[in-house]
Amino acid sequence: MNPQQQLIENVVLNTVQNYERAIDAELEEDIDTLRRRRMNELRERSKMELWRAAGHGRYDPIDEKDFFEVARKSDRVVCHFARDSNRGCEAMDHSLRTLAPKHMETRFVRINAEKSPFLTERLKIWMLPSVVLIRHGQTNHTIVGLDPLGGEGFKTEVLEYLLSVHDVIEFDGPAPEIGETAERRFGINRGGNIRRGGGGAVDNSDSESDS
Repeated sequence: MNPQQQLIENVVLNTVQNYERAIDAELEEDIDTLRRRRMNELRERSKMELWRAAGHGRYDPIDEKDFFEVARKSDRVVCHFARDSNRGCEAMDHSLRTLAPKHMETRFVRINAEKSPFLTERLKIWMLPSVVLIRHGQTNHTIVGLDPLGGEGFKTEVLEYLLSVHDVIEFDGPAPEIGETAERRFGINRGGNIRRGGGGAVDNSDSESDS
C-alpha cells in the first residue's frame, strides 16, 4: 500500500472511530436518560400506591376516633364537618367528592359533626359546613360556611383554588373569580397574588351560625 493510500485509510479509520465513539456516547446518554426516567416513574408509582393504601383518591366518611390517625398518616388532609340533610353540606360533599380523585396528594374525609362532640369542641366547629385543612398534622385553616366560596351554588373550581391557597392541594391553574368577600378572607389581592399568613388558628369570623 502506497503512502497516499495509507494516509487515506488512516483518515477513514479515524473518522469511523470518532463516529463510533460519538454514537457510544449518545447511547450511553440515552441509557442514563431512560434509567432516570424509569426511576422517576417507579418513584411516582410507589408514591401513588402508598397514597391509595392510605385512602387517598376517595372521599370517605370517618369516625371521630379515626381523625387523629388520618391526620398523622397523610401530610395533607381536607376534613369536612357535616350534618346529614343540610343543603350546604350536600353541596360541599359534591365538590369534595369531585376533587378527591383529582388530587391524589391529599386525603379527603367527612365527619358527622353531630356525632363528634369532642372534635367539634376542640376545633371550634360552630357552623356547618366547616372544612378543616390540615398540613403535617396541624390545623392550617378552617373554611367556615359557604360565604367564603361565594355562597350557595358555589363552583367547585373556587373551592379547589382556595384549598391551594392554604397548600392542602397542588394546583397551578388560573385563579377564578371569587368576589371581594373571599379575597379579603383568604388574603388575595386584586392581582391574584396570595398573601400567605401563619396557620394553626381556626377562622370563625364573618360567618353566621348554623340554624
